[in-house]
Amino acid sequence: MAQVQPVALNLKRCPPDPVYQGTQSPEASVVIDFGSYKTAAGWSNETDPFLNFKTLVGKGKVGGKMRNVVGNDLEHVTMSNTTSPFVGDIPYHFGNVEAVFDHVFSHLGHKRHPIPNSVLITEPVSCPIYTRQLMSELMFECYGVPRVGFGIDALFSFLYYKRNNLENLNQETALIFRSGFNSSHVIPLLRGKTQHKDIMRIDVGGSTSTSYLQQILQLSQPNIRLTNPLVNHIKESFCYASPDYLEEMRSWRNYTRKLNLPNCMPVTPTIIQFPYSSTAKATSGSAPIEDDEKERKRQERSDRMRLMAQEKKEKKVTSMKEEREYITNIFNLKVQDPEEYERIMSSEGYTSDDLKDHLAKIEKSLNNQQAGGANNSTKKEQDFSLVDMDDDLLDDAQKKEKKKQVFLKTMVESRKVQQAKKEQEQARKSEQERIIREQIDLDPQAWYNKISNEITELKQAIAKKQQQSTARLTGRQTVQSLARMRALTMVEHEDFGNNDQDWDTYLEIDKGGDKPKGEESEKLAKLEAMLAKFWPPKNYAATSADQKASAESEYSSEQIAAQMQLTTALPRAVEVLFQPSLLGMDQMGLLEATHEIFRVREYDTSEIVNQIYITGGNMCTAGMAERIRTEIVQMRPMGEPIKVITAEDPILDAWRGARLFVEKFHDQFLESALTREIYLEVGPTALGNLVPNFASNWA
Repeated sequence: MAQVQPVALNLKRCPPDPVYQGTQSPEASVVIDFGSYKTAAGWSNETDPFLNFKTLVGKGKVGGKMRNVVGNDLEHVTMSNTTSPFVGDIPYHFGNVEAVFDHVFSHLGHKRHPIPNSVLITEPVSCPIYTRQLMSELMFECYGVPRVGFGIDALFSFLYYKRNNLENLNQETALIFRSGFNSSHVIPLLRGKTQHKDIMRIDVGGSTSTSYLQQILQLSQPNIRLTNPLVNHIKESFCYASPDYLEEMRSWRNYTRKLNLPNCMPVTPTIIQFPYSSTAKATSGSAPIEDDEKERKRQERSDRMRLMAQEKKEKKVTSMKEEREYITNIFNLKVQDPEEYERIMSSEGYTSDDLKDHLAKIEKSLNNQQAGGANNSTKKEQDFSLVDMDDDLLDDAQKKEKKKQVFLKTMVESRKVQQAKKEQEQARKSEQERIIREQIDLDPQAWYNKISNEITELKQAIAKKQQQSTARLTGRQTVQSLARMRALTMVEHEDFGNNDQDWDTYLEIDKGGDKPKGEESEKLAKLEAMLAKFWPPKNYAATSADQKASAESEYSSEQIAAQMQLTTALPRAVEVLFQPSLLGMDQMGLLEATHEIFRVREYDTSEIVNQIYITGGNMCTAGMAERIRTEIVQMRPMGEPIKVITAEDPILDAWRGARLFVEKFHDQFLESALTREIYLEVGPTALGNLVPNFASNWA
């Protein structure tokens, strides 16, 4: 049996990016690993990056204003669509690049410019010099940094791997595999120098594998909503690189078709259980909310609304009393202090008549409020004394009043009739419920079987009538057509329209004569509502084996509908790195590109295979080192030593290596970095004359 492994649909939210509280001297440099998927940033004199966030920029409300929101802060604001500063693995949208660097410097404690610390930024392999010029312009013109340097992230990661043997770094020979979010590279390193002309690049990375996996899963499980972050989480948790892809596909075919072929790899599917709700079981097996619970909640809502209305009324009365007191005080000033009275009247623009009218309205409103409170407790009887009197005995005013009393009496009597009918209906329903509960208390299982049988018979009767109504007779004479013709004949009859029911004929014509049989459907709905309301009763434990089996089967069907079985999708998503043709991409795979280096290069490649280093976020996939070693063994002569090393942390080792480069090779960093003085004198073109360093993109 395959093991069911639950996966949370709601991925854990990252906390907001912290803000650096300490202070750093100008000698410390800011190190930024600027990747297309994640950005890591921190100080060169600290062992780990202070910030690590996704390289995404969005617009969100911060402090009531729309601002740029970056990284982990995106999960804590209401935002629009996010965008990346990168196109492929090259920084392109420099408005978003500036937003990312604003986020980095502000969270590292630099609220004001210019920034007194030097900056080292990682970049992808073969980054265009034009992009580097724009990056330098941004650093010097916007942030005023004194110095900025650049280097390849994969080479910094290799430098960190060799941190215990840095004195021999210029003698190192290796083959570096780097696979990131949007692309992958094979970098030959010969005696401490990068062979730039031999670097191979393919446009396949982690995002390619995620998109391919999402396509596979959406085709196999269209009922489950699969977002890109969720699919990426599944890929990182369960996908793996197969050591022998074709043999594993053969084993999966043997497993799914039960062919029992010999010498097949043991394979086991992975089943992911998504959250589900057993609605079918809840409607048929679980007790609904009782009437007294509904009535209690309704009464609570009513009391809450009544309390709110009472508070509002009290506030209004208090306000009117205060206003009455204020006007009364003004009138008192007319006798006590005439000068003050005249000043207030002139400054407020009041007149004596206006105040008197307003005071009269307030008094009337307060009297009505008090009278209304008294009338709520004791309502007077309506006066209908003029209703039975002859009009000849009444004057015009009394006749008018009589019409009003007749209308009111009609309304009162109608209301009483409706109230009596409502009470009779409630009494009838209460009596029916009492009888049903007595039957259930007497024999619950017998009552349940009786109602269930009636529901089954009604469903069969409705299905039979529907089947008969859709049965074809001869030619075009279907039941619907004949019913439509009968309806049209009725319309042409001369007496059509005298009865209100005649107009229902148009409904039959519109529905093709297939008028639904409402009697059975209505009875079925009543029985199902009765079953949902009264079954199962409180403190009733079902003893029927059929009921238990039915409930279990319903639960299982709901559970199975929310399961996703992963078989060949797990290795296929990773295989696109080695076979881009699976996606229809006309380019070589990662190891095919490696074979091209072995085939056409003049130097001895036996040295570089003795130290194969793999790094990059996409190389975190399980089985990647074993797959690369298996493929390279097949390319090389028998017995040749081959060693494959995986970075300790393929994601953050690039930042740690860049930090180590600033600290241990500080002089080399100063020589290869572009200073602000040279930039202001020569401009961005000065980058072409810089001294190369160990990780530089230029020779």
